[in-house]
This record gives sequence, C-alpha cells and structure tokens, in this order.
Amino acid sequence: MNLHCIGDSHCAFFLGYDTIPGEYPVVENSLLQKIYCYRLGSALAFNCNKYGTTTKSKEKIETIITNLDPQNDMILFSFGEIDCRAHILKQCEIKNMGFEKIVEECISNYWQLITEVHQYGFKIVIWNAVYSANYEERNPNLQYPYFGTVQQRNTVTEFFNIQLKTKANKAGIIFLDISTFLIDTSSKLTIESYYFDAVHLNNRLFLTTIAKINGFFDAPIFSKKQIFAYKMKLWRINIYKDIAKLLAVGKKMLKRIYGQKK
Repeated sequence: MNLHCIGDSHCAFFLGYDTIPGEYPVVENSLLQKIYCYRLGSALAFNCNKYGTTTKSKEKIETIITNLDPQNDMILFSFGEIDCRAHILKQCEIKNMGFEKIVEECISNYWQLITEVHQYGFKIVIWNAVYSANYEERNPNLQYPYFGTVQQRNTVTEFFNIQLKTKANKAGIIFLDISTFLIDTSSKLTIESYYFDAVHLNNRLFLTTIAKINGFFDAPIFSKKQIFAYKMKLWRINIYKDIAKLLAVGKKMLKRIYGQKK
C-alpha cells in the first residue's frame, strides 16, 4: 500500500528529512519507500472543500486522486496548521466571537473534503495540525505570518486536533497524532527541538510516526527492510551535510590566514 501525503507544507515531514518540497505538480518521493508528497501551497482547512481558491487545493486533489487506485493507494491529508497559526484568532477579533465556533466551521469544511474522497473507497489518514514555534526571532521576516501569542495559537491548535480526532474516531478514519510530543502541557509552549524552522518539524519523530502508522494495520505498511534502507539514506544525507559544514569552516579559516598574510 502506497501512502500519498497531500496538503500544506507539513506533508513534507513524510519525506523523512528536513526539507520543503516544490509545489504540485511536483511530486516528491520520500526517503522511505512507498511514500509520496504533494504540497499544494499555503492550503487551508477552511476552504479546501471549495473550488476557485488561491491555491486551487480542491481542483488539485481531484486531479491527484484520479490517478490513484483505492486498492493500492492510501491518502494522508495535512491541513489546519496555517488556519490555527494565522487566521482563526484573527477572525475571532474581527467577528468578536470565541475561537471554538470558528474552529468548528473550519473543521466542517475540511470534513466535507475528507468525506468526498473517502466515498471513492480510499483509506484516509488525517495528520494532526502541527503547533507553531514560540518566538518571533525564529521568524523575523514573518515568512510564516501568525496572529496571537504562542499560548493562544497552541490552545486553538489543541482544540482543532481534539475536534478533528473526535470526528475521525466516530467515522472510523485514522487520525495520526504526534501532537503530544510537541508541546509542554503546563506552559503551553512548543518544544522547539522538534522543529527545523519556525513552523516545520524536523525528522526526529519520523520513525515514531511511521511506527504509529504501522500500528493501525494488522500487517505493517512499511517493512523492517524498508525502514533500514531509509536509515541508510538519511545517514548519507547527514554525512554530506557534515562534510559541507567542515568544508565551509575550512574555507573561512583559509580566508583569514591568507588575509592576515596580506
């Protein structure tokens, strides 16, 4: 069974290393065999069920699934982080209302998309919305816009995930949740050691997540052999990165040495 990860940039987590893939129609292969990622741009849960949005998420999803086979292909949806980070609290202020109602509307729209795709016979996995990182200095140029404090955003994200998980459980759809690893429950602050930038997870929890996916099925989707091959690929990538860092340091040292001689 192949796993096709579709949605916002957080589907990049399933590539198994720290990177952001190109936007669809680019389809990126994961380091772990049988996983494919389709980044639809800055796609929102709020309007992923609607035609004619800026990212045209719904149109792209329909194109993607026409080329898939429900017997051999499983779909993972990744939406909601951008809504929770940048939009829901802003709408609370504009509409003068609590975030719960806005989250519920957002999930209702998202669920419509999930239901439509599920009706084609595909197995669906819903990926939790990821908490955003804590501090503006991790995001100084506002490459990833946000609204509200980190505690407020994380409270919204937590509520979003709880509501989505409840609907998924009732419908018998898999909700893939590693969010408890990502937050300090007492302070409501994000644990930044799991991130490689202001919003995106690094690969530290990748194998934990794959183990969770395997646990949903009687026969594992990903074999020990495939996981070992993934580890070797990741090891090579990390070795190349370390070599590149050493070369960069060496280049700086040579510049200083020759600069002093001049």
